[in-house]
Amino acid sequence: MKEILYILVIFGLALSIYSSYVTSRIKRNINYRPFCDVNNRVSCTKVFNSLYGSHFGIPNSWWGVIFYIFIFVLLTFGYLEILFFSAMVSVFFSLYLGYLMYSRIGKFCFICSLIYLINIALAIISYNVAF
Repeated sequence: MKEILYILVIFGLALSIYSSYVTSRIKRNINYRPFCDVNNRVSCTKVFNSLYGSHFGIPNSWWGVIFYIFIFVLLTFGYLEILFFSAMVSVFFSLYLGYLMYSRIGKFCFICSLIYLINIALAIISYNVAF
């Protein structure tokens, strides 16, 4: 089961790094279109660049990078209970961001939704491993 947690962490980290890349490319090149921008309704860039795309002055994608590195360290050193509680915090934050994405921003972000699903899976599997 720990192998599955490592896979989820790597996918979450990769998606968070990609989100950071997209955010930085958009700031440098207004004409850049990532694959996650399908149309006006399905657009990761509109979500990333929205009022809710950062918290405390840090883009959400960087919070994700920090989170997944932290989870990787916890998993590597066997702090599974702390990992589970950290994953639960990420689930609540994912629910909050998902609510903002659908109700306030009114756009769908495929990358964001995958990260939310990864966080939920991390919580479920880490519970089974830790307890």
